Formats: sequence, C-alpha cells, structure tokens
Amino acid sequence: MNAAIRHEAARKLAYELVGIIAPCLRQEEQIEALREFYEAIRGGLDEYDAKSAGSPTGRQHPAADRNVGG
Repeated sequence: MNAAIRHEAARKLAYELVGIIAPCLRQEEQIEALREFYEAIRGGLDEYDAKSAGSPTGRQHPAADRNVGG
C-alpha cells in the first residue's frame, strides 16, 4: 500500500471515528481527537505494511501478532 493510500485511509477512518464521539466533545477536543486517531491509524497501517513487505506472500496473517494459546 503506498503512502498516499495509507494517508487517505487513515484520514477517512479518523473522521468516521470522531463522528461517532463528536457529540461528547467540544470543537477543540474534536480537532485533537482527529489528530490522535489519524496518528494511531497511520502508524498501524505503516507497521502492517512494513511487516507485509517481509512476508513471502506480501501479506501478514491477522493472528500473527496475537499470543494464540497462552
């Protein structure tokens, strides 16, 4: 996934999430929440992309980071 796609995906998801909690926040808190959600989502996408690059299939199985079975 290229950087422009990761940016756009993170931006859209951040707006969607803030839209859910917006009624509970003041305007300045909404702006801060948007930044925080964007950074968290973008970081996760970047990390996922980096892990996927090392995978032979180009994909990382979603359970790979979980402590499955204990």
